[in-house]
Parts: sequence; C-alpha cells; structure tokens
Amino acid sequence: MLLLFFLFFTIQSSVSPYLFRYVYNPLNFIKDPSAEELTNISRIDTAKLLFMFFDCVIIAFMFTIFKIQDWNINIFSSIVSSLMYVLLFFVSKFIFNQVIAFVFKLTKYSYIQFFQFMRHSMFFTMLLLLLYIVLSSPFTYFNFSGLLIFNSLLVLTIITYIIKVIFSLKKFINLRSIYFISYICITELIPIILFLVYYFSRINKGFV
Repeated sequence: MLLLFFLFFTIQSSVSPYLFRYVYNPLNFIKDPSAEELTNISRIDTAKLLFMFFDCVIIAFMFTIFKIQDWNINIFSSIVSSLMYVLLFFVSKFIFNQVIAFVFKLTKYSYIQFFQFMRHSMFFTMLLLLLYIVLSSPFTYFNFSGLLIFNSLLVLTIITYIIKVIFSLKKFINLRSIYFISYICITELIPIILFLVYYFSRINKGFV
C-alpha cells in the first residue's frame, strides 16, 4: 500500500516538480497568495489532470479500505466502483462550475475555484495517508472507526475548502456582490449540502 502511494507521488513530482511542491507544502494552505499567483497556478493543464486522477484513485482505494467489513468480497471491484463515483463527482463538478460561471460571466475565475478544489482533494488524500499509517501501526492501541475518521476528515476538508475559495475569489470579486453570493451558493454551498445529505444517507443504509 505504501509502495503504491510512493509510486504515485514520485510520478507526480516528476511530471511537475513546481506543482508538486506548491500543492503538498502545508505552508501554502496558510499562505495568502497574490491574485497574480493564483491566476498563474490555476491554469488547467495535463499535469494537474494527472494529479487529479491519481488522487481520485487513492481516495477511492482508501475509502474502500476504511469502509470494508468483509474481506472475502471482491476488493478490486469495490475499488473500481468507488473510483467511478469519485471521478464522476470531480468531472461533474468541473462541468457544472463552468456552466454556472458562464451564466454569471465569471468563467476566468472558475479555474481558480477548481484549482482550490483540486488542492484540497490532494490535502484530503495526504490526511488519509497519515490516517492509514496510524491505524496500521502496531503501536496503535485505540479502537478507531476508520470510516468515522474518514467522514470527519471529509467534513473538515470541505469546510477549509469553502473558506479558501471565498478568500481566493475575493481578490477578484466584491464579496458583497449579489452575483458572487449567488454564484457561491449555486456552485458550492447547495451542491455540498446535497452531497453530504445523500452521502450520509447512503452510509446509514450501508450502501456506500
């Protein structure tokens, strides 16, 4: 498992060393980048798409590991199923944001929003990796619920993501603008609320 992570991160660092350092440096989550830096780093390219795909794979794998109850089931098919959900979610979000941004004439800023989404998905992945190491350690004596911690990290990441998006876009758009408030509600707040309600309802029914 750790070898798989190492392979993915090695490929990412080889494809784009600058992007790798920028995304995985914890200080960049605290740092307040300039508008010019946000614009330059947020351009969608092949390297970012490759980063995103690797993270989708890892998130799907980790989710399967944390939720699994019966190790006799086909783990590979479960991972593939989870990956399809994750990829569908990511692609749908990008397309949806682009459509709404076009309506509100904010297309050039939607890439910044999606880049923050990508960064936080990678941040979420790193937290999952650390969680996996802790739970797999022979020195861990606590009876942790993997899925419970997975869900807690998911909610924490979503909250920090929303805050980061707002602080990033405020460099370009007036926060008090009715367009900005409507845009954030339509592209972020409402979909996230619907997603969490659906996700946790599936969890409670044991379908996820």
